[in-house]
Amino acid sequence: MASKLFLIKAAKPVGLAIAGAVSYQGYKYWAEAQEKLSLTSNREDMAALFDKIDKDRSGMINGNELQVALKSSGMSVNTLALKAMMYHADKDGNGELSKDEWLDMVDKLTTKEAMAVDHYVEAEMERQAKDKEAKDKEAKKK
Repeated sequence: MASKLFLIKAAKPVGLAIAGAVSYQGYKYWAEAQEKLSLTSNREDMAALFDKIDKDRSGMINGNELQVALKSSGMSVNTLALKAMMYHADKDGNGELSKDEWLDMVDKLTTKEAMAVDHYVEAEMERQAKDKEAKDKEAKKK
């Protein structure tokens, strides 16, 4: 997870920078969903939640199923946010979340390391925003 979150910082090619930004946004949306969906570190409960979200019983959660679950929990996500969330959690790139991918995502969200990474990333993004604001002000002066 950490490597994906910091891709944007180390990336030179535009494609990798975009992938890093999408992954970071996906992580932010997942962090919000953690509260709305009441995600916990109890794997049995989270496996049961997976089964509840998987309405078509395919053994996979697709974007529509995730969006319905989020909406019913009070979290409205647009198509772009939903795609960022799926991109962040979908490790095999098939466009759906397997139970293992779901449980891995929940584990990452509920660990102390995830909270520390989230805090660091938020501080870094805030610093970058301040730098951009200062550069914009400087450009306006000229």
